[in-house]
Amino acid sequence: MCGRFTLSLSAEELKAALDIEVWDDEDAYVPSWNTAPSMETPVFYDGVLSMMNWGIASSKLFSSIQEKLIINIRRETFLSSLASAKRCVIPAGGYYEWMKKEKASIPYYFSPSALPLIFFAGLWYEERGKSFFAVLTTEAKGEAAKIHRRSPVILVRDLLGDWLGSETSSAPGKIFDEASARSPEMKFYTVSGNVNCVSNNSPECIREFDYNEQPDLF
Repeated sequence: MCGRFTLSLSAEELKAALDIEVWDDEDAYVPSWNTAPSMETPVFYDGVLSMMNWGIASSKLFSSIQEKLIINIRRETFLSSLASAKRCVIPAGGYYEWMKKEKASIPYYFSPSALPLIFFAGLWYEERGKSFFAVLTTEAKGEAAKIHRRSPVILVRDLLGDWLGSETSSAPGKIFDEASARSPEMKFYTVSGNVNCVSNNSPECIREFDYNEQPDLF
């Protein structure tokens, strides 16, 4: 699961990373170190960037479950029942996961070791002039799986065109397999409980925090 993420690049840096010159609602963008569900963030699709709200009403995707906000969609669910949905890419600097430890849930920050930006595979939906998105997830690998068993589907830059191409011509299963095989090296470390509060939105959220020096927390 991915429940918070960051995107702290400037608008100009983001446009350069995606090789676009015009971003119509660029003025609405604010760099973020703590993007949470329902918040707006830039999303890339059809060659354009657009601000979208994180989370799609479940009734827009599924007909048989109780109404709730869908922020993550399993890759398995996408392949079995949502393969014709509209695809998008969510730029991010990194993301947070929480691991339960005794009486506390400890937040970890994951970010690429050698890149300024990663790209989550996602789906989007538009209604009454507003757009919404959800992040696709897959099984976590390696050491990351010890923190949380799911992680976002991360696409390397040259897979974006394949993912965003025609839903009928871009075989998603093969794209997911290639994304997994070519996933960028990620680093992760514990951060403070600052990130637990959505009103905290500064570089302090991603500052490394050593819980071993805080014995009173456990």
